[in-house]
Amino acid sequence: MNTAKIYGAAPLSRPACWSSLHRCYELRKEQILIQVPHTLGNHQHAQSWLISLVRALNRDSPCRLLTKSNGYAEVLALLLRIEYGVYM
Repeated sequence: MNTAKIYGAAPLSRPACWSSLHRCYELRKEQILIQVPHTLGNHQHAQSWLISLVRALNRDSPCRLLTKSNGYAEVLALLLRIEYGVYM
């Protein structure tokens, strides 16, 4: 029989009441927040872009799309198209 051993205190984590979907959304949002200022120029513009309705995203906000399963890929693809000047 295995015995439990204590090696140290566990690191502080976010509240356990957050659902896995919310944690996934937060991670995607953080990754996009790293990319947006690089593409659009500054953090203030990035924050306003995330909540605005974007024509290239079928007039949906990037923030809302990040809550959907395929939304992260759509938002990231748009940012890369903007960065490289590829418009369809």
